[in-house]
Amino acid sequence: MNPALAAHLSGLTPDRRTGRLSDDDAYEVLVLLLAAFRALGFDRTTPDGLHAAIASIDTRNAFGGRRVLHILLREAASHHQIRITAAGHILLRTDAPSDGGPEHTWIRLQNRRGAEVEIVGADPWPDTHQVAPGPAWWRCTGCRATSGTDAQDLEKMRAQAVEHADDCLALPTPLASPQGD
Repeated sequence: MNPALAAHLSGLTPDRRTGRLSDDDAYEVLVLLLAAFRALGFDRTTPDGLHAAIASIDTRNAFGGRRVLHILLREAASHHQIRITAAGHILLRTDAPSDGGPEHTWIRLQNRRGAEVEIVGADPWPDTHQVAPGPAWWRCTGCRATSGTDAQDLEKMRAQAVEHADDCLALPTPLASPQGD
């Protein structure tokens, strides 16, 4: 177990009546657990993976179970500690763009049929920068292929996006028609 997490757990006292940690203490444990996963080199996990890690902790009954875990994960997402994808994966890197998250298009390419292949980053590209302000990802707006949530160097992502654009035959996504047509 992570030493910081173990030290924090040893200082927590579950409620005498319920045997559970307070919401604030359970949240602190979750944030420390997420930090331990990041320190081990993980970019993502699942609620089941976190539940298994919690189940291995001696005070697991005090944590409160899966329902409490999901409540705390939503709270962690609202505090920008993690990001939760539509598929339910937990992105431990908070800078990784995903569906519905903040992202900024840095470069747009066109595939063979006119759909855009975008290279995106978590930060806007300041006009004064000659180099990427951070890691990048790519996605195709036609076939919906992506580089995934693992951030890479801009040059690597550009090479992958160009290769995809050269091979992809997906049509552009049609624009929504106005009401009443």
